[in-house]
Amino acid sequence: MQYLNPLLVFLGSLWCLTGVLFTGVSPRDWRQKAKAVLGLVGISSAGLSLYGVLHKEIQYSACAGIFYLSKGLLTGVLIGVLISLWLADSLSVVFKIGLLKHHSRAEAPGDAAGGAGSQ
Repeated sequence: MQYLNPLLVFLGSLWCLTGVLFTGVSPRDWRQKAKAVLGLVGISSAGLSLYGVLHKEIQYSACAGIFYLSKGLLTGVLIGVLISLWLADSLSVVFKIGLLKHHSRAEAPGDAAGGAGSQ
């Protein structure tokens, strides 16, 4: 069970990274770059988690603090990038719906001539 979490993070990050790298276009959009960073950070985080699971003696070594600090920082960056990508996609949908409502109100009858209050 302890191998399942790093394996799922690794596979999800690999899927994200290959989706960016093998699309055939250069990643010029910030979302494409963020997905590439998400893939790289996720693979690194999964690797550190797997290393911690396989080598239990890391808890008692002199480098334990640095190991857990880097593992926590990578996990935090992973969560931050995920949230920013999720918010960007959900807010773009909200803005598109808002723009559609705005355009439909602007094209209402009587608005083309300036409306009733333009005299």
